[in-house]
Amino acid sequence: MKIFSKEYYHQKMNALVADEEKWSLFQNACVILMFGVTSLVMTVVNLITQQGLFTWTTLLFAVG
Repeated sequence: MKIFSKEYYHQKMNALVADEEKWSLFQNACVILMFGVTSLVMTVVNLITQQGLFTWTTLLFAVG
């Protein structure tokens, strides 16, 4: 089976959903990634608007 085929990813996703522990880790990783990207965007906005301490706070959250 080709690695870039639709069937390959469909099979991998079915295996991921079937394993409850892996699915939970995947969901947590997605949420953490969304929070990180959001705080990174907010850091850029804070830099543009010159918010000072709030800029450093959101930057530390994005890095963490």
